[in-house]
Amino acid sequence: MKFEMKTTVVIFLGLVALNGHGQQTKWEIEEGSGYSLYYTPMDHRDVQEYQPYFMNAKKAVEAFFQSEFKTDFQITIHPTRASLDSTWQRDWG
Repeated sequence: MKFEMKTTVVIFLGLVALNGHGQQTKWEIEEGSGYSLYYTPMDHRDVQEYQPYFMNAKKAVEAFFQSEFKTDFQITIHPTRASLDSTWQRDWG
């Protein structure tokens, strides 16, 4: 159980960190409970599968800190490694 929660938190924090978006990519936006999910059409069919992970991870982080998130946040599912790299380059210089 502890391993699953730690894994969920790590996945969640990794996804939260991926909140930038490339300028040339067409992003679809879906509003969740306390977050916005950005993804491309190629990932549309997988979004429903990912939703429980997002909600479980959010709950795990809130339980760990014994507090709800104060603001909404963004989760981005990058379609390619190049998209992820360009976001990290922009965000982290």
